[in-house]
Amino acid sequence: MLHARGIFFPRIHGLVELVALLAPPEPRLNALNVQLEGLSSFAVDVRYPGVSVTPTEAAHAVALAEQLRLICLDLLGIEP
Repeated sequence: MLHARGIFFPRIHGLVELVALLAPPEPRLNALNVQLEGLSSFAVDVRYPGVSVTPTEAAHAVALAEQLRLICLDLLGIEP
């Protein structure tokens, strides 16, 4: 979405920080901020030894990622 809007963005994994760069703000994405913070940790933390997730946590993360994907597609005017 940032690229489609011509907004420069840093190479980071923080979804909350990336959503904050959107102009104008997107209420549907901002409403997910608390959940996105947790999802961001799946991008980095679980790749290292000593950090693991349960199947339930993984399923929740995948469902949230799918919700995020559908919102972004809708905002971009793309059919899922």
